[in-house]
This record gives sequence, C-alpha cells and structure tokens, in this order.
Amino acid sequence: MKKPLIYLLIALPLLFNACSNDDDIVQPPVETEKGVVIINEGLFGQNNSSVTYYDLTTGEATQNDYAAANNGANLGDTANDMEIFEGKGYIVVNVSKKLEVVNMSDFSSAGSIDFTDYGDPREVTIISASQGFVTTYNDIVVEFNPSNLSITDTIVVGSKPEGIVYHSGGIFVANSGWGNGSTVTAINVNGKSGASNIEVGVNPRTLLTDENFVYAICSDNYFSPTGREGIYKIDPATLTLVDSIIIGGSPGDAAIGNGKLFVVNATGLVSVDLNSFTIENETLISANDVNSFGFGIYSIGYDKNNELIYLGNPKDFTQNGNVAVFDISGVEKNRIDAGINPGTILFYVSQ
Repeated sequence: MKKPLIYLLIALPLLFNACSNDDDIVQPPVETEKGVVIINEGLFGQNNSSVTYYDLTTGEATQNDYAAANNGANLGDTANDMEIFEGKGYIVVNVSKKLEVVNMSDFSSAGSIDFTDYGDPREVTIISASQGFVTTYNDIVVEFNPSNLSITDTIVVGSKPEGIVYHSGGIFVANSGWGNGSTVTAINVNGKSGASNIEVGVNPRTLLTDENFVYAICSDNYFSPTGREGIYKIDPATLTLVDSIIIGGSPGDAAIGNGKLFVVNATGLVSVDLNSFTIENETLISANDVNSFGFGIYSIGYDKNNELIYLGNPKDFTQNGNVAVFDISGVEKNRIDAGINPGTILFYVSQ
C-alpha cells in the first residue's frame, strides 16, 4: 500500500476574456476536466490491476480505463503507486516489475520502464522533466528520466525502502526493513552525495511533506511491537528529528493538507493538527463505517480545495471495492465504485 501521496486538485474555470472593439481580441477558453484517479491493485499474482476514473463534474465513474484505452491490455500485477507529472501518469506496477506511463487524457500507454534488473518497484516521485526516483526492494533508489524513460542512476539506501518524497533539494526515503527498519535516508539530488540516515520509529513506510517538514508514518513491527509507531517529524534543512506523536494500531497510509495530517490505522482515521502537532481526533472516522467487512481502510486521498477525505474500501480483498468520501467533520458524502483493492487515490486536472 501505499502510497505516497502527491495530489493535484486545482480546477481552472473556463475563461473568455473579450477586449475592446479596437483590439477585437478574444482569449480562447481553457479546456478543463477534473477527476479522481483510483489505482486498483487487483489480486496478487492475478495480473488484474486496473484504473478507475471518477469525473468530479458529472459524478460518473468509469472502470478499467487502462484496458479500454489499450485494446484490452492488462495494466499488470499489483499496481501500488502513481504520480502525475506534465500530463502523464507514472504507475508503479510492483509484481510486474515495471513503471507504466500513461497519457492522462485517456490512459493510453506512453511507454514503460522495465525494472527486472533493479528489484520490485514500490513508490515513485518526480521532481523535474529529467529526474524521477523509484524505490525498490533491492535496497536501492532508481533514478530515471521521465522524458525519455531511461534509467540514469541507482542509489543505495536502507533495507526494503517504501515511501519517497522530495523536499528542499533532497529526496527522503523510508527504509521499512519489512517491519524492522527505523531510518529515513536523505540524499542530495545534485550529485546524489551526502546521504544521511535519520533515526525515526520502527517500520517507516509512508512519507509526506508540507512547506517546512517531512513526516514519516511508522507502522511498527507487526509481530513484535516496540511502541515506536506513529508520526515522526523531520526538519529537511538540518536533517534532524524534531518531534513525534505515538499512534497505535499500526498507522500506515496518510494524507496532508490545510494544516492537517490524516493517518489511517487499524481503528479508522486519526486527525492531527500540524500547527500544534497534536491529535485532534483519535477516531475521526471509524474503520467499520468505511468497510463493513471488518478489514479496515486501505488507502486515502485528500481534496484540500473542498476539504473532502477519500478512503479506499477493499471490502474482503477479493471483490470490487469502493471509495468512501467524507467531509472533515466525519460525515459521509458519497461512495465511488472501484476495482479490486483500491490502493492509490490521486486528484487530476488537465488544462
């Protein structure tokens, strides 16, 4: 899961600016469409990952968008992360060992990168047209060029890296150690020198950023809990841990925006005020209110413009799931049909 979260949701209105009769110049309309992209992991080993697109204007969801745009081709096996950059979507397909690139206009394939020689890819971040980074279970970060889809470098990090984010000239990598790791690696992207390991909680998996800090969500060891689970706050300028909040229930996926951090754990959704760095509500939304099968919340996305929380519901992990939409007071507003195991939720705008 996943899922590191870079979210875009700024819709531009249609513009139609007429000048004076002397100029007689008309500004053409800006084409806009806004929606929610849901990457469904599918079942492990079944090669049935899929894409759901929800149009926020019409309120309609379409299923299997990748297959529909690619003559019925499968997206792959266990798609578990995605980033949108300059009109293209970069989808990490873990078991298929590839980074699949799609045109966001219709989800048609725009190429792919084979990761067979680099290990199972996990999460992706893109910082420019020439620099993107993917974590893999070979204990490395793979640098690639998003424009020509070439691999340009590999960087050794900690054990079994998961989440990856960019902040202040550095990439930050969560070294999960498959439940035994406890560091975040920081690497200067210019020359990839000066790597530093920052000690955090146990099993860091999800990383998020705001203007000033990097936040590591640590799930702890699943079989031998240490009590070092929760949110760990890192200063990216000094590469030091500055604060932490202990949250039980194996916190995992999370979303950030408008001065709040929302963290999924076993009991539901925890709301944190980032200004005071304190817990606002230990159970803003109950897991059972999202998933009546009792298997919890699987993923999260946050629409910061409308202050809506999108929560992935895998049901029993074997059938098509859905995404439940809540406001920030915890009131359910909508349900969006999705595919099997909706694991990544992104917001998309095209111009």
